[in-house]
Amino acid sequence: MLRGSGGSRPSKPMSLLSVVAMIGVLGVALVAFTGGPQAALPCFIVLFVLMAVGGVMYHLANAFSEDGVNTEEFDFRVSGDTPDHSLQDKQNAPDFADRLRDLEQLRADGLIDEAEYQAKRRQIMDDDW
Repeated sequence: MLRGSGGSRPSKPMSLLSVVAMIGVLGVALVAFTGGPQAALPCFIVLFVLMAVGGVMYHLANAFSEDGVNTEEFDFRVSGDTPDHSLQDKQNAPDFADRLRDLEQLRADGLIDEAEYQAKRRQIMDDDW
């Protein structure tokens, strides 16, 4: 059983969209405080339309593209891993049975002695399954 920890964060496009939207909201608020509600209304309408167009484009891309649009990025680490070793590395590693068979073949071919065989076998068996 693999154990680990991880987290998620917004993707870069979603973060950029959020920053642009918040700058727009701050701009409308600034216009409202300096020019009054009558000056803020046109700015609000423009911001609302731009956000609606952005939302429609996002959902169209999500609906009609092959992979959709990523809204989050995930980063998971398996227990004991360093940042350079991910779950993908563990999944691509040879399984225990293959490693033990290879080790047995090395012993049968006379390439390693009994002590080396036992030490390496113990090391393989001590690895996380």
